[in-house]
Amino acid sequence: MDKNGLESPRLALHLADRALAPLFSSADFDTPRVPGLQSQTQAQALSSLTNTAIIAHDTSLRLGLGAPMRIMVEMQSSGPIVLQSFLNPSSINNSESDKNSRSLIEIDEEPQKSIDSCLGKGTTDRGSNGSKMCVPDISIANDKDVHGELGDKKPISPSPPLLIAVVVAPTSVEAAEARRAASRLVRAGRECQGAWLRGRMEIDSESSLLGDKRYK
Repeated sequence: MDKNGLESPRLALHLADRALAPLFSSADFDTPRVPGLQSQTQAQALSSLTNTAIIAHDTSLRLGLGAPMRIMVEMQSSGPIVLQSFLNPSSINNSESDKNSRSLIEIDEEPQKSIDSCLGKGTTDRGSNGSKMCVPDISIANDKDVHGELGDKKPISPSPPLLIAVVVAPTSVEAAEARRAASRLVRAGRECQGAWLRGRMEIDSESSLLGDKRYK
């Protein structure tokens, strides 16, 4: 992931999964992006905003309203703006089923390089300006059922994790910049989901080949 392409001097950016594990966060900058908040406090605030977004997402599903795409919170008197975007795995999963006909990342206007680091153990990398890129070991719900049960049943297609992108602008003046930053953050998250899914499919394919050899 091009972390420098995600950085924005006046915005707080945060990309995390349902477990609140950050994949990217601007909270590690020397100068906090939200005035009045120190780095540690800002990290907690961004994590809290992510958790609130997850609650809203799950509530929408329980009420039968469907999976939300984004939430925007705007304050009075040109106050802070909060943008919360949901990277639901269903669109990635559906795209991967047609991978032979088109690239999974074609949903992005300007696709970036694959994020191979999203497939491994949790790592932390600091960008040139001090940003922190934390790639956790992300698991999916009912992971033990991903490969299905022994027998004639076909394996269940794995689903990439839900990701939540949060952008906070100090005032409404930065609203347009916040939307552009949210778009870049979503594109990066989609690419991470795609890399995760391709890795899982490769693992499933290798496991299937090993199983076939075992029973020959």
